[in-house]
Amino acid sequence: MKPVISENVASYEHESGTLTLRVQFLSGSIYEYFGVPSDLAAEFDAPHPWHRVRSHLNTYPYRRIT
Repeated sequence: MKPVISENVASYEHESGTLTLRVQFLSGSIYEYFGVPSDLAAEFDAPHPWHRVRSHLNTYPYRRIT
């Protein structure tokens, strides 16, 4: 997982083959989002990404893993 500068998110990883985005929050919870395109996942490379991507990610199916 790649570290992120954010008030909410600790790290993320994106699998381009399956379009699966894993997000680990500072609370320790990890969520998987399915069908997320690479350009949206790349937004996590900018500082404080959660403000920009939160509303977009809520349109994708997801599940909590931990």
